[in-house]
Amino acid sequence: MSVLELSGVSGLLGLAGPAAPERFADWVRRGSAQLQAAPSGQPYAQALTELRDIHLPDAVAAWPPAPGWWIAAGIAAVVATAAIWFVRARRRSLRRAAIAELARLDATYRSTSDLPELARGLSALLRRTALARFGRRAVAGLHGSSWIDFLHSAAPARGFPASVGVAMVAAIYARPRPESDRTDADDWVMAVAGWIRSVT
Repeated sequence: MSVLELSGVSGLLGLAGPAAPERFADWVRRGSAQLQAAPSGQPYAQALTELRDIHLPDAVAAWPPAPGWWIAAGIAAVVATAAIWFVRARRRSLRRAAIAELARLDATYRSTSDLPELARGLSALLRRTALARFGRRAVAGLHGSSWIDFLHSAAPARGFPASVGVAMVAAIYARPRPESDRTDADDWVMAVAGWIRSVT
């Protein structure tokens, strides 16, 4: 308890009695003198020392994320799954259509033995499949050796025999050779089938 408080308490205790007015006046004078003599700002300095430090709120934890992030992650997962399914379904559809066309070309050759027609059909099938799989920008301008090189590089796991590509191009303009046509046709069909399965 401060000096001012002690003097105030003792002064109040002595105010009773017949001389109360004089004592009260004397008590007020002493209190005023003590207030003037007290160091400036002392009560405020003492109050400041009794204050507690500022406590900041805890930092927001990164985990677990807010519900909105869970919803966003779920939507992203659904979109990614749908995109993967769409791409795979499109490739499977392309493969089925190309293999069906290849079977039709082989069956036609077996009934007609027209090797140049088979070569033209296989070349057209390869180009349509490449356009659907890789896009017009990558395929449309390729011819001759650049086309054969593309067929080989597009299927790195299996490739495409350059000899088959050259023989197919030559057969379109060459005269038929019955003794070797069937063997050539089988090699071509197998090479085209393998390429289709590799890129789709």
